[in-house]
Amino acid sequence: MRRLLLCLAAALLGSAAWAADPLSMEAMPLFEGYEPSIGPMPLALEFENTGPDAAGSVSIQGDGYQMNYPIELPRGARKRLVAYPNVNYGGLEIVLNTNRGRLRKQFSPSGPMDNSRQVIVLLSDNPGELAFLKHNSNSSSRAGSGDVVRMQDAYCKPEFAPARAVGYAGVACVMLGAGSERLSDATVEALKLWTMTGGNLVFVGGASAPVLSDPRWQTLIPVKNPQVRTLEQSEALAGLASMEAPGPLSVLTGKPVPGSLARNDNGVPLVVEQGVGVGRVYYLAFNPMEPPLNRWPGLKPALMRILRPQDVVRARTYVHSFSGESAQYAMASSGMPPGSPYPTVPSNPAFEDPFSTKLPPVEQIAKILCGYFLVVVPLNFLILRKLKRGELAWFTAPIISLGFAGVLFQSAQGLYSAKMSTATQGVLVAHAGIEEAMFIGTSQMFVPKSGGYDLQMRGVDSLGQQNPLNQFGHMEQNEEMGELDPVDVGDQVLVPDMKANNLAFRQVTFRQRFPASRWFNVETRRLGNSRVRCTVRNDSQFTLEDGRVLLGSNERPIKELKPGESVVVEGLIQPRLNDTPGPQDLRPFVSRYQQVALVGMLRSFRPGPQLGQEVGGRTRIRLAYFAQGGESQ
Repeated sequence: MRRLLLCLAAALLGSAAWAADPLSMEAMPLFEGYEPSIGPMPLALEFENTGPDAAGSVSIQGDGYQMNYPIELPRGARKRLVAYPNVNYGGLEIVLNTNRGRLRKQFSPSGPMDNSRQVIVLLSDNPGELAFLKHNSNSSSRAGSGDVVRMQDAYCKPEFAPARAVGYAGVACVMLGAGSERLSDATVEALKLWTMTGGNLVFVGGASAPVLSDPRWQTLIPVKNPQVRTLEQSEALAGLASMEAPGPLSVLTGKPVPGSLARNDNGVPLVVEQGVGVGRVYYLAFNPMEPPLNRWPGLKPALMRILRPQDVVRARTYVHSFSGESAQYAMASSGMPPGSPYPTVPSNPAFEDPFSTKLPPVEQIAKILCGYFLVVVPLNFLILRKLKRGELAWFTAPIISLGFAGVLFQSAQGLYSAKMSTATQGVLVAHAGIEEAMFIGTSQMFVPKSGGYDLQMRGVDSLGQQNPLNQFGHMEQNEEMGELDPVDVGDQVLVPDMKANNLAFRQVTFRQRFPASRWFNVETRRLGNSRVRCTVRNDSQFTLEDGRVLLGSNERPIKELKPGESVVVEGLIQPRLNDTPGPQDLRPFVSRYQQVALVGMLRSFRPGPQLGQEVGGRTRIRLAYFAQGGESQ
């Protein structure tokens, strides 16, 4: 009997093991404590295969979003995949589709339904060290300018930090904590790109900070030769928090680099900041996560007045104005000196510019159809019957149909005669000393013939899709991201097989990386306290037109700078604006740190899809190249 029971138990266990799915999949937010209900969110996917070798793809779908990830899962494999979906209120559907089976999982973020909170992510081995941001979370903090700011802390282990800039897109501030010296090279470059396009990156000191000796960060750290000092009491922190600060305080202070701003405490640089592109880098000589500051009630208001996380809104406004729905308006209204002509539409728009061709309105089509039925049925048959030649209807009806079809064809002949075309608008943001630049923009495509098309885009950090403006002037909602069929291969997004019907229009928004840091060389030399001599050399293969050199809030025009040419301009770096800047004005970013920026239009530079001919009159690529203000002579 015992032997029978043992055999039965073994059979049951064997059948249960056989029935268990060898494939498993889990999804979780990459940043602990950060689950936005709308917007970009890095997502960690973990897979395990206990059965035979499997291969296939992972598909993530949401409201207006889709992305594919190729994956291989050999027997016994445990893999981790980082995805960068755009979350909407409906959540996400994640599908693992392999030759060994299919898994489906729903992911619904549990975060707040609004995005009004500013998120600070700590990359550290010690999650929870920013918990003081939650103190009095029901009451908002005021951050320097009087603006009310609600903060949220989030955490990520350094080895798991996103290796693409899009992973930090919804974050206002990233703080490098304990263990940040272990960040991968790809993550370091991603953080540089994210900072350059509007992020706030924070280095901390204290008793020791190994990340400060990391050579990968030397072009961004705003202090040199850090040394440990002891402050018996910090008057600067006490003033920021409006309460007495604890002491003694160990700080790792250094000499601020030229062009940076320092907040001193009895002659000791306590906080140093500098601009990087449209973003900022901070160095805190103290470590807010260490005692005695981590127990100080005034730490939160002091830190908020230092970091000013609400200022990130200006940078995001600048970047977003060149992409998405507002890109067409943004490019048409900025970046050109007063009096500069807007590029003209080609002389033969039906052939050169399909985007200017409009389909006949519904009312016109309805009138043509009503006329057709009126002619082909009553008039045609009545006249032929009166003439007693009804049999001719077999010939007159097709002739009348061809005539009305010709009228309809005439209304849309521009599209039938147009070639495959692409028009791109956006801005290329670059900073001297950072190897890669980021293009932010949108591309319109016209595809005359149906089929599958490789967009031939490389270095794409993020990708979205939108439809062109409809006949009422509004951006149509697009839920057919599957027509793009994008593939995320880890370091970039590819579009190898976009589906299109005859006479199809497509519009994509994207961020694309280019090795553009050496395309231009901007050397500055201080001639006095405020006067600067700036030498600009074009080392690229593209011509810069309608350019300007921004010396703080001051401007010097450059009409044209061809490849290999140089130009020298001089002027005063004006630190303040005398007028109210617009959303596309770079002066607020360079004037605060007395930086130098080169702006203008790049001709013959073609980011985005490489389909067909480029429509010159609708293609506008703006350059925003930043450099430090230089040292005194």
